[in-house]
Amino acid sequence: MFKLFLLSLLAGVLYRAGGTGGKWYLNTKVRDVGVPLVFLGAMYWIGLWHWSLLICAVLLFVTLTSYNKWAGRLLGYPEDDVYWPSWLVTGLLYGLSLIPYAYFSGHLTAILVRAMMLAVLTMLWSCVWAQVEIEESGRGALIILTLAVLL
Repeated sequence: MFKLFLLSLLAGVLYRAGGTGGKWYLNTKVRDVGVPLVFLGAMYWIGLWHWSLLICAVLLFVTLTSYNKWAGRLLGYPEDDVYWPSWLVTGLLYGLSLIPYAYFSGHLTAILVRAMMLAVLTMLWSCVWAQVEIEESGRGALIILTLAVLL
C-alpha cells in the first residue's frame, strides 16, 4: 500500500507538470504519457499485472487529453472554464479506461465501483480547490490511489 501512495505522489507531480501554464509546466505529454506509465507500474507492483493493461494505458492516455467541456455545454455551462459536469465525466472516463482489464480479469464490479468513485472524487476535488497546483496534482494522485479498490 505504501508503494501505491508513493506512486500516486509521482502521478500527481506528472499530472501537474503536464498542465498548461504555471511554473511547473513542462509539456502536456508529461501528463498524457507519464500518468499511464505510473499506472502500469502501480498495477505491476500491486500484483495485478495482465497484458490487457497495455490497452488500458492507451485508453487512459486518451482520457487525459480532454477535460470534456462538452458535458458542461450539455447542461448550459459556458466554455470559459471547466465545470462540475465535465469533471464528473473526466473522472468517470479515467476509471472506465480499465474496462479491457475487467473483461480479462473478472474485476468488473471493482472497476465500475472505482470508476464511479473516481468520477465523484475528481469532480469534488476539482470544484473545491482553486489553487491549480493542488487541484491538478490531486487529480493525478487520485487515478493511482483509487487502484486500492482493486485489491
